[in-house]
Amino acid sequence: MRKEWIGLVAGLAFASLTGCSASSDTQAAGQEPSSVVFDSVSTHLDYAAITENVGPIASVSCWTEPEQIPVREILGWYLRYYAELYSDADDPFATYRRADDPDLLHIGAADFEQAAMSFFGTDSEYLRNESGGFYDEASNEYIVPETLKQASISCTVRSSELSGDLVQVQFDLTSQTLGQKSYLLSIDLQNGMRFKSCQEILESSAANEEEKGE
Repeated sequence: MRKEWIGLVAGLAFASLTGCSASSDTQAAGQEPSSVVFDSVSTHLDYAAITENVGPIASVSCWTEPEQIPVREILGWYLRYYAELYSDADDPFATYRRADDPDLLHIGAADFEQAAMSFFGTDSEYLRNESGGFYDEASNEYIVPETLKQASISCTVRSSELSGDLVQVQFDLTSQTLGQKSYLLSIDLQNGMRFKSCQEILESSAANEEEKGE
């Protein structure tokens, strides 16, 4: 399922420019979905895989505008996305490795900036200026440690709702530093796939939603 999602996302997003599981996986394992509600879009989008890759950003910073997302976190997302996209390779990052600098990945600026623009709407000027030293102007590369992709979190998707071209995905994120928090991820599907915003759901808001459901 995850591999299929990665392929679909790549097709959706780049065509516009040029440990969780989805409900079906849960049922196949003989487990109850437990208050999880999915719309029909879930038949071809793996929201669980999406939150696994995007969730680590929310654990550091929520956003409603692209410039609110730390570039470091977008780089971490890109490494997770890229590793999934080329998971069949012996070394997904072989293209980005240099024999004279084996501990770091050299990501071509165009590769990263195209993906960041497509999925988050961040422009190259923001990415380069706010990279925290990861962008190297001389080589026109983002030079990062592979460990940047690591994120110690787990996600549980609770619901998804489709309204026009906008999908809103509610999920719980658990980490050692934050404990458990709930988030609402808004995904714009109008021109590919863009993670438009991600906001924390406060307990009072969650309680109100549950009351409305009853």
